[in-house]
Amino acid sequence: MNWTLSKTIVLMINLLWSLSVCSVEVDPVLLYQAHYEKSLAGVYDKDDWLFIIAEVPTDSDKQPKIHYEAKTMLQTQHLLKQFILKQMDFSVLKSHDFHGRLAADFDELLVSGDFYNFSINAISVRLLENKGVSNKYRRVTALKKNELSKVKINLSAILNKLFVVNYLLNNAYENNELLARYYFNLGLLREAYFYKWQQLRQRYYLVNYPLLDKKPFQSRQLLRRVLEADSKDYQLDWLKQIPANTELFAEVQDDIGGMDPLGQGLLDWLLASNLPEEDYQKQLEKVLKRLDNLTPNSLIKAEFKFLQKNSLQIKKMKDSQPILQVVLNQQGFLVLDAGYSNKSNTFFEQAIDLFKQGRNIDKVLILLQQSVEESPRHAESWVYLGSVWKYKKDYINALAAFQQASLLNHGDIENQANIAEIYLELNQIGLAKAYLYYLQQQPAKKLSVYTQKIISRLINFEDKE
Repeated sequence: MNWTLSKTIVLMINLLWSLSVCSVEVDPVLLYQAHYEKSLAGVYDKDDWLFIIAEVPTDSDKQPKIHYEAKTMLQTQHLLKQFILKQMDFSVLKSHDFHGRLAADFDELLVSGDFYNFSINAISVRLLENKGVSNKYRRVTALKKNELSKVKINLSAILNKLFVVNYLLNNAYENNELLARYYFNLGLLREAYFYKWQQLRQRYYLVNYPLLDKKPFQSRQLLRRVLEADSKDYQLDWLKQIPANTELFAEVQDDIGGMDPLGQGLLDWLLASNLPEEDYQKQLEKVLKRLDNLTPNSLIKAEFKFLQKNSLQIKKMKDSQPILQVVLNQQGFLVLDAGYSNKSNTFFEQAIDLFKQGRNIDKVLILLQQSVEESPRHAESWVYLGSVWKYKKDYINALAAFQQASLLNHGDIENQANIAEIYLELNQIGLAKAYLYYLQQQPAKKLSVYTQKIISRLINFEDKE
């Protein structure tokens, strides 16, 4: 046999042998027994394998074996989750620009890892021998490191500020006070005031009646009882029988020493529309002063100054009905009493027929104004009224109408997109972009084509900056 051929055969044999050796999987049981059998609970790695050791004391013979199995399974899940999170790079998330309660809760959530619901069932594992060690029940789980790398990649793909903020918002769903602070720190004054209002009305019957009281004498007697009573002696029955007005709002503010500046700022704003014009601007400055104590981000100040700039323009309108005038004066910061109608009416139905036909938009506007006068709590009337004003490029009035619709039906996601679009049209890009957090946290199946279009516009503006 020729030397060259012989040498080639030898090399091929050596190569095949080395490949066969490399392909032999080391038994994880042997690895565990050799290196980690006496180790404490924790996560250990050797060669291609990762070992998770979980232990719980078996201090009672009364518990069945399944009790200890369940406890060690939970501990295994926790140990592996913490192991994964420790290897993630959170530097970008930790450099967020949030303030106040949102910032503190965001940072605490990152440390805890509670935002990440890892399930060990998502990866292939192997359960090794269970051996009790001195009154302890031990569970040893082995998994391939490459299995874990897939989990890390998946986590990296979803881990961003929006993901964490959505988690906080969803978990604070029933806590109106907390949601008010979260949205304030996100730069969404409208959302912050909505949840602050929800919180305050649990203690006080705060409804801002835009029409004259039909029984002024009886209401004045009840109001006097409220104003003369100590706050701890307020009876809900008193408050339910009278409209909230300037005098009552002022008294509630003075009497509740513990109310935070966000709540006080809300009441300041609601008082503004009832004041004579010479005092109106002073009241708006008072709101800004309240908010300054909270060290809000620039978006909050920008939105309020924007509203302040346009409020006087609306206040001078002479040709609108009383209820419409008050809503526009307050730029949508108005919650109407539940006693007002929320039903559709003939004015609305006629307006919609004309609107869908694209006919006589001025007539549609008149009909919708009559509709909100007859049914002030009919949210759709406000939405269509805002749409007509948007079509006529009267963006300030459109904004107030959409905002009032939001107070009446806060779950209307498309209407939040309406507000964001109006801010875009008014070149208030920062205020519009603040709605990205709100819109993107909604389930995709609930987003209309229009809402998705607005989200895309907002994202494009964000990318350009």
